[in-house]
Amino acid sequence: MTQACANAELIVASAAGGDAAFEALVLRHQAFVQAACRRQVSPSEVDDCVQAVFLVLLRRPNQAARASALEAWLLMVARHVCATARRTLRNRQRAEQEAAMQSIPRDQPATAPVVELLDECLADLPKRQREAIAL
Repeated sequence: MTQACANAELIVASAAGGDAAFEALVLRHQAFVQAACRRQVSPSEVDDCVQAVFLVLLRRPNQAARASALEAWLLMVARHVCATARRTLRNRQRAEQEAAMQSIPRDQPATAPVVELLDECLADLPKRQREAIAL
């Protein structure tokens, strides 16, 4: 029996409610999906993405069974899940940056400390040098 036939039988069995069949599919393809996700997301997000891929397999066994090759289908799902994870991370970082920017008081310009420091330095200079710099 080829691996494709074995995969199809396991998918059919897992669709029928066979937990053991689904576990066998996960064990057989977990390393493949992890490798695919490692190339696309940060190491901290790999486990979440792998779990999400297998949740898609659990929810859509008919779609996986219709695919010509389960590995190709898993790779396609992994790409989609990882792209979604990257997009979510970027959106979260962007929101944090915007929140940080909004927490800066607008009534005080960011250059005020620099101008004060420059004024202090100029005050230490002799009068002629201050006038030359002012020009």
